[in-house]
Amino acid sequence: MSMRDRLRSTPVKLAVTLVAALTAGLVALGLWIASDVSRALASRTQAAVDADLAMYKTLASKHGLDALETALAARPGTQADRAALYLLTHGVTLRATSVEPGFTRPPAGGAVFNYKAHDASPDSGPRLAYGRTIDLGGTTFLTLARDIEDERAVARRLQRSLLLGIAALTLAGLVGGIALGRALDNRLARINNATAAIVSGDLTRRIDRDRSGDEFDRLSANLNDMLARIDGLMTALREVSDNIAHDLKTPINRLRNTAEAAFLEAPETQREALGAVIEQADGIIQTFNALLQIARLEHGASDLAHEPVDLGALATDVVELYEPVAEDKNLIIRYLDPPLGPMPYTGNRQLLGQALANLLDNAIKYSSDTTKSYQGAVDVEVLATETGYDLRVTDRGPGIAADDRDKAVKRFGRLDASRSLPGTGLGLSLVAAIARLHGGRLTLGDNTPGLIATLSLPHARKS
Repeated sequence: MSMRDRLRSTPVKLAVTLVAALTAGLVALGLWIASDVSRALASRTQAAVDADLAMYKTLASKHGLDALETALAARPGTQADRAALYLLTHGVTLRATSVEPGFTRPPAGGAVFNYKAHDASPDSGPRLAYGRTIDLGGTTFLTLARDIEDERAVARRLQRSLLLGIAALTLAGLVGGIALGRALDNRLARINNATAAIVSGDLTRRIDRDRSGDEFDRLSANLNDMLARIDGLMTALREVSDNIAHDLKTPINRLRNTAEAAFLEAPETQREALGAVIEQADGIIQTFNALLQIARLEHGASDLAHEPVDLGALATDVVELYEPVAEDKNLIIRYLDPPLGPMPYTGNRQLLGQALANLLDNAIKYSSDTTKSYQGAVDVEVLATETGYDLRVTDRGPGIAADDRDKAVKRFGRLDASRSLPGTGLGLSLVAAIARLHGGRLTLGDNTPGLIATLSLPHARKS
């Protein structure tokens, strides 16, 4: 399985979906944590500013502005420690400050503002602080603030750490999810490969187990038990049908031989009836042979030899064989664009020839229906495709309706329109069985009018 197919598989899609959902949840959680920490730090700063303002307001009301100015000057507020910032003005007179004058006073409700400490170096930039301004009466105002740059830095580091952690967890989740998806794909692939082989006719195939006792292992065990049961039933049914066919073929062969011996010695008046008996016996024997062959092919027929076959030469031989038959029906067989070189394939030459012969026989039989006014030729093509070869037979007969094509390839699949024509209804069924044995398929299409029967054969047999 290619990497693209693995990424499009259901287990990997589920893993990626779960990781995406988990990542979204972690991002939301991280943002909430960072926001909550920021709110907590801001609340602590606001509470400290409010407490200081209440204390200094009380001091000013009891002891006057001189005592307040002295107390403010004793506050930490240097460049090394900006935990507390202050600005006291009385009218236009600056009484005490730890910041450069000239900034907009924060309102009574509080605000974040930019400031620069009065003892800061010339190269240093403005910093952020949170503060409030209260009116001490008259034209006297007191602004208290606390530097929040460090708190903001802590919040940013926390947010960055959370995002990095989430990214790492997401990457680990994706890698783990894809690895888990690949492991599930491999286990499902073993089941799919086994079921594909079973569908192609190998009822002896079983699903590999790892003996872990998990759900997949139990599923494999149950499927193997089911397959063993089906294989046993199919074997018993095949033995019964084979025995019936063989047991019936023997008396029918005797009947035919007896009728043939009587035909040689019978008077002229009885020969017509005996000839009809021989013809019917031959038809019954042919039907039994076809049924036995289809059953053998559908079971896999592993003893059949596969050898190099030139499909172009094989088609030429079959066309030459059926040309006299077509001429008797006032038809011609056209081999369209015969290949200039060999068309190598590995398969059973006898079965492939029989499949093409059956398709040609059907095309000639239905194109020469004397009750219809069909005219033209039967065309044969051998086409090289990307995956193998297509053996195509096209006629200009009545064709097969799309709804009836599945029925036509089943055993005894005689359609109502063909009941009056000779045949057993096993021809297309046998071709389909030969196609499956070679890992291919038989498809029926519309030639408007007529039928296009295509036997597709892959280069590599499906196992």
